[in-house]
Amino acid sequence: MRIRITEGHSFQALIVNRLNHNKIVTRHFITVLSWLVVPLCLVLWTIPAKGQQFFKVTLENIGRSFPYTISGIGRNINDRESFVVNPGQIAEMGMPIFPTARLSFVAKFWESNDLFFAPDEVGIPLFENGVPLVGDITDRIFLWDAGTELNEEPGIGDYQPPRQETTNTGPDDDNQLVRRVDDEFDYPAVSEMLRVTIELRKAYGVDAAFVHMANVSTEETLVLSDGSSKPVVVSESMYAVHTEPGPLFTPGQPASGALELFAEDGEASSLFLGLLFQTGPTPVLSPGVWVSYYMDGPLFYPGIEEPGMGLEALAEDGNTTPLLRSLSKIPQHTVGTFSGPMVPGSTLPANIEPGDVSEFIVAGKPETSLTIATKFVESNDLFVSTEPQGILLIPSVLPADGTFTDHLYLWNAGTEADEWPGLGPHQLPRQMSPNSGPPDSDNRVRKGGIVLSERFTQAFASLTIRPMQSVPFHLFIENIATDLPASTIVPIAFSPGVAVVHGGASPLFMQGAVEPGFGLEMLAEDGNPSAVESALSSSAGYLPHVFGIPEGETAPGLLHPGSKYRAVVEGVPGTSLSIALMFVESNDVFVAPGPSGIPLFDTEGNPITGDVTEHFSLWDAGTELNEEPGLGANQPARQSGPNTGQMDPDTAVRLVDDGFTYPEVSDILRVSVVPTQTATATLAELPNRVELYGNYPNPFTQSTTIAFSLVEATPVRLSIYNLLGVHIADLTDGWMSAGTHEILWDGRNAHGLPVSTGLYVYRLSASNTNVTKHMLRLR
Repeated sequence: MRIRITEGHSFQALIVNRLNHNKIVTRHFITVLSWLVVPLCLVLWTIPAKGQQFFKVTLENIGRSFPYTISGIGRNINDRESFVVNPGQIAEMGMPIFPTARLSFVAKFWESNDLFFAPDEVGIPLFENGVPLVGDITDRIFLWDAGTELNEEPGIGDYQPPRQETTNTGPDDDNQLVRRVDDEFDYPAVSEMLRVTIELRKAYGVDAAFVHMANVSTEETLVLSDGSSKPVVVSESMYAVHTEPGPLFTPGQPASGALELFAEDGEASSLFLGLLFQTGPTPVLSPGVWVSYYMDGPLFYPGIEEPGMGLEALAEDGNTTPLLRSLSKIPQHTVGTFSGPMVPGSTLPANIEPGDVSEFIVAGKPETSLTIATKFVESNDLFVSTEPQGILLIPSVLPADGTFTDHLYLWNAGTEADEWPGLGPHQLPRQMSPNSGPPDSDNRVRKGGIVLSERFTQAFASLTIRPMQSVPFHLFIENIATDLPASTIVPIAFSPGVAVVHGGASPLFMQGAVEPGFGLEMLAEDGNPSAVESALSSSAGYLPHVFGIPEGETAPGLLHPGSKYRAVVEGVPGTSLSIALMFVESNDVFVAPGPSGIPLFDTEGNPITGDVTEHFSLWDAGTELNEEPGLGANQPARQSGPNTGQMDPDTAVRLVDDGFTYPEVSDILRVSVVPTQTATATLAELPNRVELYGNYPNPFTQSTTIAFSLVEATPVRLSIYNLLGVHIADLTDGWMSAGTHEILWDGRNAHGLPVSTGLYVYRLSASNTNVTKHMLRLR
């Protein structure tokens, strides 16, 4: 297709008054080629790229959910050695508070068979009407029957703790359900035996409720049938802070074994341990950010203030966007995000709950490191990350492979004051809005948090890193704009472009964000991908592939109707392909898939093949003010030099929406990908220059396949060397036909002996061209 010209100023009526014939267009295209394509010949096709290795990273939450956030024993503050609370003595229970918290406790009526004091099953709310509950709460405490042992008169029964010979000796209760006391005996009112109050104090720097259970009985409180009387004795209390009802018992249901032991005999250890093992902040992790990098500290430095790149938003609110955008602006970093399993019906990234597994693909190069950051949700600003030096992905010849949980620590961002984990009103599950808590008085990034050690992550996190074997893909980009008569049209052309495979976010742009500043502007305005290529080549994980030699040509040039670009990229399951090339008759419009790229594999891990044009759209780089396409004086075919137009007032990268009319991408461009190991016969018809592709699999254990393309029939030698340059074997040495070929190497040397583990070089010599690549043998 070309741009049809009619009267007016629509896309179909472009520049009939300014371009009277195609010779003018051709002259302008030659002009733009003189300053656009020649530098590409000198720069882009002479820079060697560093190798790229993909890794699958698995972060598993091996923790479990806890029903109680706080539990403990109410101790006798008058006699620390006593396990009972006598008249005039007080048992104290202390706990941090939060708006949805409820308190439940049980305390044995000592001289009974199985009676205990407790609030009802839903507990006592520690906040009412938005304010902490304080004062006397005795009216919320009741006397309960555990239903486990037949009741005797309190204070006299032979099977009650002061008198029974051994534990658990009384006959069973006919009604074995927990219930309020209702038998033939008389009992004092609860208020005659206990007075329960709440006061607020500070503990661990946070507001805490201190519940006092005072024994207010006297010598006359418990009147016995023999005419005597005595005071009431109460056991220590077992308590739990919770949000769901029924933590200790449920009326109308049988008592647990631990409650039976406690209610009958005052044996507290089973109930205490049962509560203890179910108490704690549930270890939930937020969606997170990963980054591979060359230098220490892309996220933070211990002992100094958070650097202001977005770590605060992640550590306080689980918001990955600010940090991702900041890191994406640094071309040396390779970045991405991870999250838990998608919630059905939701498009938002999910938390990593206990039992969840988050898998993500990381790209790295030699000497690069990996770090992650994910919020510990039940906190104010705690996050999980590595030391600043991270995890070295390729420490020597062999890539990282194994479990790296011991590299993870719990960090405090120093941006918001700590509250008790799992309880604070300014923590993510409970806060009214983001960034709502008071600032931390210590603004340094540091390890650990309130009552949580730096190694707390060992209890719930598991991190593994596995190298992956890449699959080579042929990429074909064809200008199909050929269906309009030449007398009424301006040709549509595309510039040379760049392709990059990534496991995380696209390094080319983020929708709605300002152009990242490492080359998209030059590509989108002037069709020059050299800056993008240079920036990404210096990155810790991206391996850019520049394409720009039209099929049948020997030098870079614009992609005119009927012409085709081609490139070779490598990917693994979980990676995506991003491409960008300029729509030449524009100011800064480029063709690309969305920021997430094109998945190279389906959900079952099979490489895709065929037409992927449906993923592509026309994008506005937001760097130069748009003029009508095909007419603008500051567009490449007419501008006097690069970067000459006015600045766009809207600097965000966005889908083209400027009031002008553009063709559908599918009418002017066709993009397809073909995995090499599944399409040898098809690829044999396609080569236009000598190409040596990455071996597959790589790394390999038994054998690997090496593919290459030849332009013509020619003598070919494919040889293997070790890193010292010692010749290992020749896989082929003779004439071969034009096309794409694949040769299997079984990992043996010229004498038929298997070679050892290590890095090897394979070299292709054909048509006066020598190309080398590396591969890794594992045994």
